[in-house]
Amino acid sequence: MRNKIFAALFAAITAAILCGCGKNEVPAESTTVQTAPQITTQAKTTAATTKAAPTTEAETSDVSQAEAETNAQAQTQEETTAETEAQSSQSAMTREEVISWVLSDTGAKEYAEYDIDKDGNSELIVNIGEGYAEQHCEVYTIDENGSSLAGSFASANTTLYSADDGLTLFYAHMGGYTYTTARLVDGALILTDEGGGRTEGDYPSVDGEIIAFTS
Repeated sequence: MRNKIFAALFAAITAAILCGCGKNEVPAESTTVQTAPQITTQAKTTAATTKAAPTTEAETSDVSQAEAETNAQAQTQEETTAETEAQSSQSAMTREEVISWVLSDTGAKEYAEYDIDKDGNSELIVNIGEGYAEQHCEVYTIDENGSSLAGSFASANTTLYSADDGLTLFYAHMGGYTYTTARLVDGALILTDEGGGRTEGDYPSVDGEIIAFTS
């Protein structure tokens, strides 16, 4: 009888212990189940952010390009406005005053006047720059509205000659030489290469009179 009682008590204690262990394992399984969705959500968020990055860079590039184009348009408009204002202020000047204004504005130290398009109104040719690479001529038309830049050409080692259909630019340096014709068409200076050559002696003569510059 006593043995049966001990056996019954032992069975009861064992059952209680097993029940207690079962209760402790349930939260662990529950925690595992709850954590899995959080990891999945974080992975989706990271993937979405990574995927969106290139789109953001593209949009930033488009915005930068749009800003650059806007700035370029604004600069062009400012330059056009400045040129219009300059011409407006020159409209009340005499020809001599306009020439003086152009010389001051360009920093040119010498100039010449020559009717390139043979319309009876001489153009203004100013020589700018002192070094070989910097030296060039700018050609301006002058009328009742003031001055307007028609174009430019390199002038180092170059002599200007009168021509029936424009202006001859004769370049000569270290035995090599070239001919270029400058014409004025609709207010724009057009340059045409007429060829050239080399010589061991004197340079060939050029038809026309030398266009002398005034300091």
